[in-house]
Amino acid sequence: MRILWQPDLQKAQSSLMAQFINLVNSQTGLFLSGFRELHLWSVEHYDLFWKFFCRFANFIFRRESQQIVERGSHFIDTKFFPQATINFAENLLRYSLRPEFREQTALVSVLENGAVEELTWRQLVEKTAAMQKNLQKIAFGISHTAAACLPNNSAAIISMLAVTASGGAFSSASPDFGVEALLDRFSQIEPRALFLCDGYYFKGKEIDVRDKMLQVAKRISSLEAIVVFDFIGKSDTLVEDLNKALPQVQVSSASDIFSESDIFSESDSCMPWFAEISFLDPVYIMFSSGTTGKPKCIVQGPGVLLNQVKEHLLHNDMRPQDRLMYYTTCGWMMWNWQAAALFCGSSLVLYDGSPFYPDYGKMFDICRNHNVTVFGTSARYLQTLQQNQFRIVDNILQKQIRLLLSTGSPLSETTHTYAHENLLPQTQICSISGGTDLNGCFLLGNPIEPVVAGELQGPALAMKISVFDQAGQITQEEGELVCETPFPSMPLRFLHDEGNQKYLESYFSVFPNVWRHGDFVKKTKNGGYIISGRSDTTLNPGGVRIGTAEIYRVLETLPQIADSIVVGVPIPGDVAVVLFAVLSELNRDADLSQTIQLIKNTIREMLSPRHVPAAVFFVPEIPLTVNGKKSEIAVKNILSGRPVTNRDSLLNPTSLDYFEREKNNILRSLSVG
Repeated sequence: MRILWQPDLQKAQSSLMAQFINLVNSQTGLFLSGFRELHLWSVEHYDLFWKFFCRFANFIFRRESQQIVERGSHFIDTKFFPQATINFAENLLRYSLRPEFREQTALVSVLENGAVEELTWRQLVEKTAAMQKNLQKIAFGISHTAAACLPNNSAAIISMLAVTASGGAFSSASPDFGVEALLDRFSQIEPRALFLCDGYYFKGKEIDVRDKMLQVAKRISSLEAIVVFDFIGKSDTLVEDLNKALPQVQVSSASDIFSESDIFSESDSCMPWFAEISFLDPVYIMFSSGTTGKPKCIVQGPGVLLNQVKEHLLHNDMRPQDRLMYYTTCGWMMWNWQAAALFCGSSLVLYDGSPFYPDYGKMFDICRNHNVTVFGTSARYLQTLQQNQFRIVDNILQKQIRLLLSTGSPLSETTHTYAHENLLPQTQICSISGGTDLNGCFLLGNPIEPVVAGELQGPALAMKISVFDQAGQITQEEGELVCETPFPSMPLRFLHDEGNQKYLESYFSVFPNVWRHGDFVKKTKNGGYIISGRSDTTLNPGGVRIGTAEIYRVLETLPQIADSIVVGVPIPGDVAVVLFAVLSELNRDADLSQTIQLIKNTIREMLSPRHVPAAVFFVPEIPLTVNGKKSEIAVKNILSGRPVTNRDSLLNPTSLDYFEREKNNILRSLSVG
């Protein structure tokens, strides 16, 4: 066990976590000391936790709820704040109501081409009001849905705020999605309003998406209004094309197709109006990522904000002086998650483009130029920096960034240590894990305990996180990550889900009335957690469960390997572990048989003979989801003879060509083809 970071005693004592502990003690007469005692109390009395936390955070309720939790017969029947009403956007914009903050920066938007836009809290609220005024032309309001296909920019934040201020539900995707991937999502939710862009920039190129946006708009029959934002200077022609396509574009008239200039041209200092909604009304519709069938539409209510603010305030210690930049797109839940930091008065720094263009220091240049104090990214990003031996030597930047967050996939001990030693040695570097399903975290950090290399610090407050074996018993070994208590951000429902069948199958089919999240984890002796991978891709050679992340951690130590993916292929009486690897640039001409032997020997020595792959193949690229995660299921489906029906959910769908072309040869090598 190697401790990478220790909290400063004075800062820990003044943290929001410590302040909340003091509040709980004063209200209950208890003497809770430290995070672990607070967590234990919070899961045993989660109704009191949420009551005290809402008071601590100063949420704006339109109507209070005397009852905090209404327990149901099943986990998903539990209701939080059943009598309360609230407005999502009003809470995110609450700092705009304070005179001392109105002219301070709320948003900074940075595009890859160098364009920078900065909005004060006053400008943000005024633009939200202007956008809402246009939505009122189609009487957009409570229970209505809007969809956005936009870069990670102020346009997306403003659109979300205008929609949720009106009481509607917002759903977003990224413009790098394919047409079918967008339609698979948006056609299911039947949006009345659609926010589009003309293009974006990536790796030094201008990506024109006008034709894609036009195709999508033509095929959504529920539309009553379209708003087009300008990013590459070609939005006017997209508006023209949409008008020419009438009535194929299903809006009532050309007057309901707005350009960005139409909406924001007038100087208007009015405020938005805030619709009252209950905790059972939708604010977000998220999409499950997958490679079979259409994505599931996950409906989330205002409880998601309570949970996200809990994470920002207590776990991340976010303050008005902070600036948060999370490298994300509008197609990943981290976009929604970062937006909640506005509640804390923190500024958002939004970047859209390649994280490595023109060089590996791009993201840290933005952090430096825009005073970012909390930087979020993916484990894959940090692994790429590690493979390319990138270092930060800027002492000022190292002091400026106080918190580095990593998610998307497990952060290995080696990459965690690399980031500490070569990037930010004075910074708390936290791996966090949760999911789209809850739009938040089950496991994450806290500001008052040390960080151990390769571990997630601990469980989220008010969530009873356990590790179950296959029999549903708590185990000290690796097992299933479960949550035994309901939480405010659990889905309200899935769309088009008769009798909650998909909802129940997704989380409760294995352990009755206990949320099974699908991660394979182990709790460490010091209370941290190590994630081994998704349990639906867990390998089972000889009946021994192996998390794929264990093998990836070993391969990260080999400079010969740039990337890899490992799957379990059924063979008579067993499962064969098969590894597909991408050679690093410097090793493209290496002796392949020697490299295979090196891989096998290293895995055997660092893990066990059981972990050694039955076969190793070298591939041109690894299939990745649009969120940058390895798509093990897509490869496994191909090798198992099952279809991959949702290719557009992949960032690089042509990467599957190799596996389909070589399927028979791969199976023959295992003697199963």
